[in-house]
Amino acid sequence: MGKTQRDEAYEEGFKAGKEGSDISPPIVDGIEEGLHGLFGGGKHVREHNESYRAGHEEGKRRREDSNAEHESKDNSLCYLTTACVSARGLPDNCFELETLRGFRDRVLVPRSDGRRAVSEYYKIAPEIVRAVDEQDNSQDIWRGLYKDIRHSVSLVVSGDFENAFKHYQQMTMGLKGRFLS
Repeated sequence: MGKTQRDEAYEEGFKAGKEGSDISPPIVDGIEEGLHGLFGGGKHVREHNESYRAGHEEGKRRREDSNAEHESKDNSLCYLTTACVSARGLPDNCFELETLRGFRDRVLVPRSDGRRAVSEYYKIAPEIVRAVDEQDNSQDIWRGLYKDIRHSVSLVVSGDFENAFKHYQQMTMGLKGRFLS
């Protein structure tokens, strides 16, 4: 699944927020009508701005959280996503990992059913990673799963948390069935 303009706006805002920039979105409020043709209309410009602002806020929160004393030591425990992005040569602080960590910490962990799901994930994901890494084509498997990771990230970015969770959970259970059975 490719990136949408909203994904790109979110990522741009995320990066600016994480770097500490307080700059407003490149397409600012008040000139939406003048840029009517740029994104096909004012609605698209507003959506771009909303995505940028949401990304900027999340990037800012992540920057602030990284400096906070209370940050969880489990912050890096995105086993499957880490394996996928590592196979693609992406860093540990890449957009995909930061987005899914934020989703876990801010959406799943505060809910009791989310905490149970995260706990279950921590039990099986390391075993899945070990089993996949034992395969001769492990890097190909991880690179192939990246599209599932990107889809989950896109769902989080769009605010569709329920389907983001379902998609990631289905991917995880599919890997469990394929490599741990």
